[in-house]
Amino acid sequence: MSYGPDYYARSADELGWGAGHRPDAFKLEVLRRHVVGARIADVACGPGVYAAALAGDGRQIVGVDFSAALLKQGRRPGWLPVAASGMSLPLRDGWADTTCLLSVLEHVDDAALLREATRVTSRRLVIQVPLEEPRLLAESGLLFSHWSDRSHLRTYSRPSLEQLLSNAGWRMAEFIPAYPRDLQEAFVRGIEAPEVVRNAVRALLKPLRGLSPRPAAEAFVVAEPR
Repeated sequence: MSYGPDYYARSADELGWGAGHRPDAFKLEVLRRHVVGARIADVACGPGVYAAALAGDGRQIVGVDFSAALLKQGRRPGWLPVAASGMSLPLRDGWADTTCLLSVLEHVDDAALLREATRVTSRRLVIQVPLEEPRLLAESGLLFSHWSDRSHLRTYSRPSLEQLLSNAGWRMAEFIPAYPRDLQEAFVRGIEAPEVVRNAVRALLKPLRGLSPRPAAEAFVVAEPR
C-alpha cells in the first residue's frame, strides 16, 4: 500500500493531526522551551497546528508538508505554508535556526531526511519519535497507539537515536520521555471478552494501579551540531 499525500490528508482527523485538533499542552511546552532563533522550519507540519502556535515574537516560520490538501486545511496567519517534500526542502543552506521534525522520522528514510534537515539548519533540531515497545508487550502482541498509523516504518530507542544523530553530525543535547504508557489498560484491552468482563478486570486491578510501570510511548529529542 502506498502512503502518499492523500493517505495523510484522509487520515488526519482519525490519527490526531487534523486542523481541528488543539495543540497538545506538553508538546507545545517542549517546543516553546527548546525552539531557538528567529527562523524556524517545521517539516511535515500537516495543517500547521504547531507552526501557528509558535508564530509571533518576530519569528519567520516555514511549514513544509508534501500534502497540499493538509496545508490548505490549516492555513493560518503567522507562518508560511509550503507544499514540498521534506527530502528536498525549498530552503537555502543554514536558513533555519531550528528545524522541527515532529512525528515524521518513523514514516520515511530517516537518515536521508536528517541529511536534508542538517543542510538547512544552523543551530538546533527538535525531534519527536515513537519509542520501542516494552519487550513483554511486544511478545504478547499488545502494541500501542502509534501502530494504528500503518505508515510507521520503525520505532526508536535512545541509543538508536544517538547513533542516527551522530551519523548526521549532531549530538543529543536532551532526551525527553513523553506520554507514559498505561500498561494495565493495554493488558485489559488485550482480553478477548465482552466489555463488562474487561470492566470487572479493571476494577480488580485498580488497587495496583500505582505500582504498575509506565514506560514512555514517545520521546522528544533536542539535538545540536557536534
